[in-house]
Amino acid sequence: MDFLKNIMITLLAATLLWGCSDDDESIDGGETAISLSTYTIQADKNGGDITVTVTSSGDWRLAGVCDWAHPSVTSGKDGDVVTFTIDPNTLDEKRTATFKFFTGSAVAPLQVEVLPGYMIDLLSDDHLSISREENAIQIRLNTNVAEPVITYSEGGEEWLAFDRRSDFGGKVTLSFKAAKNETYKERSATITISSPLVTNPVNVSVNQKRTEAIIPETDVLMYDLSARTISFKVRYNVEYTASIVQGDEWMTAQSVSQPQVGDDGLTTVTLTYTLSGATDTRGGLVWITNTDNTLISEVVVVQKDPDAELVNIPDQKLRELVVKNNWALSIAGSQCIILEAGRNATTLSNSSYYSQLTDLTGIENFPNLTSLNLGYCTNMKKLDISGLHKVESLSVSSVGYCEEYNLGDNPIRSFNAGGVYGYLSVESLKFSSSKLESLDLSLISWYASYDNVTSIDVSECPMLTTLNANRSGKVKTLYLKKGQDIPNLIKNDATTIVYK
Repeated sequence: MDFLKNIMITLLAATLLWGCSDDDESIDGGETAISLSTYTIQADKNGGDITVTVTSSGDWRLAGVCDWAHPSVTSGKDGDVVTFTIDPNTLDEKRTATFKFFTGSAVAPLQVEVLPGYMIDLLSDDHLSISREENAIQIRLNTNVAEPVITYSEGGEEWLAFDRRSDFGGKVTLSFKAAKNETYKERSATITISSPLVTNPVNVSVNQKRTEAIIPETDVLMYDLSARTISFKVRYNVEYTASIVQGDEWMTAQSVSQPQVGDDGLTTVTLTYTLSGATDTRGGLVWITNTDNTLISEVVVVQKDPDAELVNIPDQKLRELVVKNNWALSIAGSQCIILEAGRNATTLSNSSYYSQLTDLTGIENFPNLTSLNLGYCTNMKKLDISGLHKVESLSVSSVGYCEEYNLGDNPIRSFNAGGVYGYLSVESLKFSSSKLESLDLSLISWYASYDNVTSIDVSECPMLTTLNANRSGKVKTLYLKKGQDIPNLIKNDATTIVYK
């Protein structure tokens, strides 16, 4: 039994000596000694042959087993050279192994290291197509290269830029930013990701769409009333159609010149039309559109009476409304020419929630209006129709921010500012009218709690005989003109009359 125990102890000790160890120094065995010319040998991923010289006080032996590092001998004498043949490393991590040289009780460990087989493999698409807008591009890789080299072809560095690297789940994502393409040509570049540690780089081609355009040389052409032939140039890079959408009874004979291709990606043609003579100001409209009507350019053609004036209608929604009604021609920016139909119009109606009016400047150029349905005016702060003089009926909805109503001398006898549900976000209300006789500003109690009005001013309504100012207890002041008497006045007890 003791004999078997001694054998087991001996085998265990031998196993420990043959195994891997972090010890990188020789162990002196007293009267015996052994040392190596190097205690660590390193090979690159390709492997190869590396030699170690052994200096020992006696015969030595080599312990250690590794399936990728092969010593030329496993025993020898002082001064012998051992050649280690290292196999190529096909893994993506460093390989390590430990051999041990023995003479007597002295030990010298040898660490063998092989660098990983570096790689850069593409996991995402190698062809990317992006819109003309600013874009984020991501390239996913399987790589163990810490700092790959990034280059761009075909001037790509002018619009492509590396952003950041992200490592997750053993994979790598390289993020890039692509600038907006302001040009009229598509552009392409190749992103190359390489390293001296790998043989084959990764190439990813990026194609960015162009800015599509239809660009007339002008958006307004204005002439006198005489007959003539007109023409204008259009530059484009899409399939297009030119059509007369207004005025085709007097603007005829459309013709298109031969296209001229430019270096900037745009092609130029000249459109030509014949205009008949006119007796009054009139306007036509030419649309140049792409095939799916997502890109529309307008050219307004005007035959103008020399006495016709340009007027300003700054509110885009009001301007669109009167142009749609064929009451006016939009010339440039907020400038318009009022047509005969606009001068004779009597009713203005705006029923669309999405065409909310905010400014009525320019409405005075339609002098025969008698009825106004302004629709939703949520963001209007001042309702001013004092430039008109014939309006008998006025209606408006959702005027939560309107502080001032100027009705001028229009024959509006009665007015309800928003109805009993029309609570306001503003603190003051002011009304001006030389003809107004009845004004209802009341709220039902449920909505009064949402109302913010604290003062009401009707001092510029001299004909007012009926006023319901009963909104809420928040209304502290009602302003009247000195000597002004309103026989039928309803107000909250918390409201005090102040004469101006």
